[in-house]
Amino acid sequence: MNSFSNLIKAIILILLLFPQYTFAQVDNNALKISKEIYSEFLSPFCPGRSLSDCPSTKASKLKEDIYNNVSSGQDKEVVLDNLFKEFGYEYSSKPRFYGISSLAWLIPIGFLVVLLLSLFFWIRKNSKS
Repeated sequence: MNSFSNLIKAIILILLLFPQYTFAQVDNNALKISKEIYSEFLSPFCPGRSLSDCPSTKASKLKEDIYNNVSSGQDKEVVLDNLFKEFGYEYSSKPRFYGISSLAWLIPIGFLVVLLLSLFFWIRKNSKS
């Protein structure tokens, strides 16, 4: 009986010391959206890495803030806009279709169109022979 009461005391002590681990409920949708944001935002603390890959403690704090914002009801776009306003658009993992950045989208598409047209005319020319 004494060991049982010690076990109960130990459980109560753990629950009192670490309530965030014992009663924390994870919002799966908020977690999913947060992970999408982590992958779409480059880390300001680890150059060349996405926020999801950065092991920095500052990145962990930023990820926690993002999760809290998403779980409190903020839209993904609002959270990303706030991050870009705070850190700058150069931390986007995808280039924006705006100004000179639009070339990052247009050049590959233009190259593909030229390649396909060249292939079409080459096949058409060689099939007539």
